[in-house]
Amino acid sequence: MEGCKKWFWSKEEDQYILDNYQCCDYRKIALALNRTFYAVGARIRSLGLEKVPLWNGSQDKFLKSHYSDKNWNFLIDNLHKTRGAIIRRAGRLGLRRSRNKYWRELESLSISDKLDAPLAYFLGFFAADGNIHGGCRNNSVCLFLNEKDRYIIEFFLGLFNLSTSMMMPLDKLGKFWGFRFSSAKLKQWFLSYGIVPCKSLILKFPQREQIYPYEKQFILGYLDGDGCISYRVGKRKSGKVVKYLDVSLAGTEDFLSHISQILSEILGIGPRRIRKYGNIFIMNYYSQDSKKICSWLYDNPNTLFLKRKYKKYLELSN
Repeated sequence: MEGCKKWFWSKEEDQYILDNYQCCDYRKIALALNRTFYAVGARIRSLGLEKVPLWNGSQDKFLKSHYSDKNWNFLIDNLHKTRGAIIRRAGRLGLRRSRNKYWRELESLSISDKLDAPLAYFLGFFAADGNIHGGCRNNSVCLFLNEKDRYIIEFFLGLFNLSTSMMMPLDKLGKFWGFRFSSAKLKQWFLSYGIVPCKSLILKFPQREQIYPYEKQFILGYLDGDGCISYRVGKRKSGKVVKYLDVSLAGTEDFLSHISQILSEILGIGPRRIRKYGNIFIMNYYSQDSKKICSWLYDNPNTLFLKRKYKKYLELSN
């Protein structure tokens, strides 16, 4: 939501591609450069670059020696292959990895049957920015945020009594931090609230009774993940220049329409028109309605929220 379209490529971006295109998935490069997956693929082709698909004997020997006990970043950096390519090659060689050192924590992970305020915030945030892998045998869940927001990841891990050392960087630059691990319990918990794999275009809002009475925390989490707080500049009749607070949310039509209905019921704000942009939908609130929404969401400064968005709200509300 806070990104913008860029029509040119800088030397720094090209160098980043040269350093990472062999070992990183294009989606990770796109995320690091704030570009689309398709733009990165097109730029790699225009630079005349091509991944080396073959594995040589020295790489196979290295993989056999280190696949079972080394972390993924070590393997990717030394083999200059993507994680997926390494997994496929290890399968052909009959190699298996040793258990994750955190497997005891994940095995003993317990999730309350009843939702509370922190869990509702986490659920809303994950609905916006989290990812669940599909397949009945793949229980991987992951969430990565800007390095400035690492405290959010630490809090989420703490909700389930998981070690903060499970945090990991998304790439060598360390611009994004988060977690990625396999947990059937956590995956099933997300599925029970309608958060499914490949959810971007099909996400449904949970049943109202499932998140009651924590709709506010759930919506705040979603706003922090897939929302934007900004301002417009306008002039009053007196000629004074003022800034008007705006709030916008992105998602599926079903998800946004339910949020609009809840805000209408609780705050008396009229329903909003949901506009389609490409494959996603956008819903906007302006001026007094935006202030009403933000003052409702941020009524308790001791609750968890994304500090940079809250700071922007404070700057614009004064």
